[in-house]
Amino acid sequence: MEDIKKVVNGNFSLRQAMMVIPKGDYCYDSLCGKCPFWDSKPSMGHQQSGYCHWMGVGDWHEDGTLLLWDQVKECGINHDDDDDDDDDDDYGTKWYGVGK
Repeated sequence: MEDIKKVVNGNFSLRQAMMVIPKGDYCYDSLCGKCPFWDSKPSMGHQQSGYCHWMGVGDWHEDGTLLLWDQVKECGINHDDDDDDDDDDDYGTKWYGVGK
């Protein structure tokens, strides 16, 4: 996980993130496995333990995420929506101001 922290704090572009973040609504899929940015901090309690290194926020943060503990994707990157016009692919960048 230390490697991911270095990458996020460096110059990891949105395009590079899209190559490693699984497609769909979850922080995992059958092709890629678990998202390399997803992490867990069990000491925070079961339903507040999720953390995303890409967004730099966790379930326990005020105004943070809500469902990362259950690996429900909140970055908005690589969602497989049929109605998607590609505006959602950079949702995490717009909302959190990271990744560019």
